[in-house]
Amino acid sequence: MSYPLDNSTILEALPGKLGEYITKKLHVPTIGIGGGAGCDGQLLVLHDVLGLFERFTPKFAKEYVDLAGILRDTFETYAKEVHAGEFPTEEHVYSTSDEVMSKIEAEFGSA
Repeated sequence: MSYPLDNSTILEALPGKLGEYITKKLHVPTIGIGGGAGCDGQLLVLHDVLGLFERFTPKFAKEYVDLAGILRDTFETYAKEVHAGEFPTEEHVYSTSDEVMSKIEAEFGSA
């Protein structure tokens, strides 16, 4: 089937049979956001795909990764390391020579 490029319809959160029925009746492409597999195309928002909603996930969304959990764990670990003085270490800090520091202190005074 050939479609005009400037028209389409989004079918969101409706029964799959109805999405398929509407798709067959229309002469423009349908994009399903919970409109069922009978639509011409599918769309999921980034938050649904990455699992960034912890309290509610729409029925039509498929979580491919629990990024919310990964992010939560990551930031908890980061905060714990900062509070414990484990981060940053010398490995994560830029260095300068004693000579440069001496010149800075001579110009601006000791800290």
